[in-house]
Amino acid sequence: DTEYAIFSGLLLARHGGALTQAHVEAAWHEWIADREEGPFRGAGFSERGTLENLRRGLAAPISAQHRHAWSDGLAMRAAPHGVFAAGRPAEAARLAAIDGSVSHEGEGIYGGQAVAAGVAAAMAGASTVAVVASALAVVPDDSWTAR
Repeated sequence: DTEYAIFSGLLLARHGGALTQAHVEAAWHEWIADREEGPFRGAGFSERGTLENLRRGLAAPISAQHRHAWSDGLAMRAAPHGVFAAGRPAEAARLAAIDGSVSHEGEGIYGGQAVAAGVAAAMAGASTVAVVASALAVVPDDSWTAR
């Protein structure tokens, strides 16, 4: 999880708020999928499904269509988006969704957006109640994540 949070941080250092799905997909190939060795070699369920799809030549967002697209892999790497967009929860959630579009769908995206938005609020000194409210504000009310 730590390595993938660094992955997200590196994406932000390279592209900032101009981050696109194409940037994320290219980084998955450059730093992970097309390498035999490296710091991002370990992976959880959602990352393994993504890597398998990318190595088969599937592009984003189809690369995110696998059995574990709902899981918490994006949430585990979403904090850097909140740090980058401190005080701007909606922007943090937007960036997390772009990051996750290569590896996750639905609830997997929502969980990452909630973490990123909550961290963004916390970075600006929000209270615990406001942090939770910020996290919930960026996910659909009828989602499992919101419940």
